[in-house]
This record gives sequence, structure tokens and C-alpha cells, in this order.
Amino acid sequence: MLPIGTIVQPTAGRDKDYLLCVVGYEGGMVLVADGRERPLQRPKKKNPNHLAPLLQLEPLTWQLRGNKALRKTLNRIQKGEPYAEVRHD
Repeated sequence: MLPIGTIVQPTAGRDKDYLLCVVGYEGGMVLVADGRERPLQRPKKKNPNHLAPLLQLEPLTWQLRGNKALRKTLNRIQKGEPYAEVRHD
């Protein structure tokens, strides 16, 4: 099973061109969110066989900061830009 905080790319389905983050599990399915179409409060169920893992993030990076932080992190990863794991304000 993919650990929570793993950034994945779906290999099947209409969202296969987007990056998603694993946020939980339910009945053998993986719950994923992107902070926009699928916010943390309403994750999407995906078959784990249809997900390709890309990298692992610390869950605290986005859990404490919410959908906006998750969205920004995924956008930076998609563009190949550096991203900050934890920002101290």
C-alpha cells in the first residue's frame, strides 16, 4: 500500500494527467486529493493498481496548512520547481 503523503500520478482515468497526493485508505482503495478538484475534505477513491508513485512528502507539509499548501506543492512538483517541505513563518 502507498504511504500517506506519497505524490502519485494516475495511470488510468480522466485525471491521469494530474498529480495527486495519497491522504488515506478506505476498503482497499486509496484516497487521493489535489487541493482543488478534490480537496482534503472530499478525497477521491482510486484503485492502487492505477497509481504510479513519484515521491514521498511529509504529511505535515500539507495537512496542517490545508488545500492551498497541497495545491502549491503539487504545482511546483509538476513544473519541476523546488518546493519547500516545511516553511517556518
